[in-house]
Amino acid sequence: MPLIGWGEYDYEPLRTCCTLDYSKGDRNYVSYLIPMAIFNMAVQTVIIMSSYQSIGQKFKKTGNQRVRSMSVVKKKFHDTFVGQ
Repeated sequence: MPLIGWGEYDYEPLRTCCTLDYSKGDRNYVSYLIPMAIFNMAVQTVIIMSSYQSIGQKFKKTGNQRVRSMSVVKKKFHDTFVGQ
């Protein structure tokens, strides 16, 4: 949004790249930063929640509520590759 005048970019202290200019505290900057932070948090939350919901539905559909223990996986690995 800085392209249309809402928010502003500036160099980081080491001058290696640009980021939002956090030194400003005016109304224009705050009105940009807060919605941006809420939107970014909301997008991540929706992705995580939908992923966990899909995983839960998959477990419910298969009827297998338990995850295999490592001993079962190790035994299958040993029987398949080492026990030949």
